[in-house]
Amino acid sequence: MCSELWLDDDYKQRSSEVKNSNNPVWNETFTFNIPQGSSDKKLYLKVLDKDLIGSDKIGDAKVNVKDIINGGQTFDEWVKLPAKLGLSSHGELRVSIYFTPN
Repeated sequence: MCSELWLDDDYKQRSSEVKNSNNPVWNETFTFNIPQGSSDKKLYLKVLDKDLIGSDKIGDAKVNVKDIINGGQTFDEWVKLPAKLGLSSHGELRVSIYFTPN
């Protein structure tokens, strides 16, 4: 499994791959620059199950940047990966985000 993170489609970052695990732990750091006045952006998260032919999407979620900036500059929560049509969950990601203004 691996995860993808992005604010804009043209700058995606990808975690390392964790093989043979239903409970992967990445514990990785990613940095995104947020221009002043862009607090309406969202951080998109997608978890993929990689195999020999390609990858299958496990689930995706998003976090509002405004919630991080207005919430004391930290975000440390479990984010659900809902299944299609919201019928069940495909798990959760623990996401820790720290906003540091320049």
